[in-house]
Amino acid sequence: HQLVFHMAGDTGSLRSPGFQKLVANEMTRQYDNESTTADKPQFLFHLGDVVYNFGQASQYYDQFFSPYKNYPAPVFAIPGNHDAD
Repeated sequence: HQLVFHMAGDTGSLRSPGFQKLVANEMTRQYDNESTTADKPQFLFHLGDVVYNFGQASQYYDQFFSPYKNYPAPVFAIPGNHDAD
């Protein structure tokens, strides 16, 4: 048996949001292109720093929720040091 999942961290930034969107889009593409359920990532585990530049609740949509809105599996995130600046 195997456990397949995506993992990312330190992705939040309003200065260069394009990079996070590229990563999110690639993970979605990988998920969609796997032919068997066993090879599909079961979830995304985000290791923190999803929001930079003050870590305020108002920043979460643009810096975290929006880039991953098309990701088809559950997303689990833990806070990093920048998420509470």
